Amino acid sequence: MKKKTPEEMRQTVIDRHKNTKPFVKVYYQDFFLNSSRQFSKEGLVFDPENAVHVCTLALDGETREDIAQQCYRTLNIEHHLREQVFFARTKKAGHTSMSIGDFVVFEDGEALLCVSGGWEKHKFTQK
Repeated sequence: MKKKTPEEMRQTVIDRHKNTKPFVKVYYQDFFLNSSRQFSKEGLVFDPENAVHVCTLALDGETREDIAQQCYRTLNIEHHLREQVFFARTKKAGHTSMSIGDFVVFEDGEALLCVSGGWEKHKFTQK
């Protein structure tokens, strides 16, 4: 079996022509940006300009919240995604598993920010 190049390992890539599932991009924010704010009145910071794109996934779900929850489960449980390049990208954000303050972005630009007990909607503007 041929060893994958770092570029091939960069993210989970699925052929768009064969896929009917929605694509979501997963972004991690600096862990310390929101770790102390999760229960504060100000709420969490949504900072797409400084977030790190860690992967793109194609997942099924009845609602966008279902899809976001699948991203959360995948990035916290599925160890096969923990490749060398994935670790390099997540290291920049200060953590390797998805947590409060990280977010997923759908193809239409809607973002769901991971908050304590669910997801909060935001509009994502491409960098």
